Amino acid sequence: MPVEDLVGGVEGQGLKQSNQVFGYTRLMVATFGLGGGMAALEKTIAYAKERVQFGTTLVEKQGYTHKLLVPNAVRLEAARAHIEEVAYRLDSGEEDLQVEGSISKYFATEAGDAMANDAIQGLGGYGYIREYEVEKIKRDIKITTIFEGTSEIQQNIIAMFRMRETVRSKGGYYSGMSDALDDLPETCGSRPLGAAARVLNHAILLGRKAKLTKSQYVMFLLADMMTWVEVGHALCKKAASYGGREHTQDFMNAVSRLFAREVAEKVYLNGSIIAKGCGADLDELTQGLRTIDLMNDLGDHLKDMDLVASELVNPGSV
Repeated sequence: MPVEDLVGGVEGQGLKQSNQVFGYTRLMVATFGLGGGMAALEKTIAYAKERVQFGTTLVEKQGYTHKLLVPNAVRLEAARAHIEEVAYRLDSGEEDLQVEGSISKYFATEAGDAMANDAIQGLGGYGYIREYEVEKIKRDIKITTIFEGTSEIQQNIIAMFRMRETVRSKGGYYSGMSDALDDLPETCGSRPLGAAARVLNHAILLGRKAKLTKSQYVMFLLADMMTWVEVGHALCKKAASYGGREHTQDFMNAVSRLFAREVAEKVYLNGSIIAKGCGADLDELTQGLRTIDLMNDLGDHLKDMDLVASELVNPGSV
């Protein structure tokens, strides 16, 4: 091949060069997942405002709003926060954000796909009818969890590279994140997020020391913990300094608190599996898990869900 036909002009650099663009391209796919998920959410809310069952509209029923709307809306807002953060860093000239791109893609596309699935459930039989479009959104959004690297490929990338970074920094990567969360107001869920980040740090270092990270299953458990902690960090920072007009400050704080609790639950469960269920008895990790205070973290959980549901149905009402 003539040198003038070689992209980049240097032989043997193809993989390195392709990796350099993944921070951009995977972030683009993440936005597709977020956009599809938001479209599905909006259509589900619009339908639920008009559909009357047993004398009241669906948006007046917690079995609808608190199961099909609020959890999905929270995760989509979390995805948006992480996408915005990575996009800002790229626009500011940062490079080598492949892992951040993978985190955004993995989380946002899975969140969008879950919302599309619940949109079909929320519309019942109409969810299958082309006229209502949610079945098309589901078909369109599913591919985002597959192309540009499947969700499972993203989990491999996230776990491998974040473990390397944690070891290289001697635990400084996630301990620094937990310290930064400690400086944010508790109104955005910073306390349970900080505790989760510290437990994640222990899980990586202790799991590697016990050679549990040779198991792909353990690496996938870690990848989910890493993803949710980092997405939660982005959302908490956004809520702490929120100045937007799309939502109220109370809404953003409630969303961030709800997601922080979900992060804490995921880290506690995955960390417990690593500590006790994977062939090693990691007592130090078990001790660390006790710093995640789920009982107290869940205070006012229903109140926060009510607040988010109210503003979703009546924007600006809170």
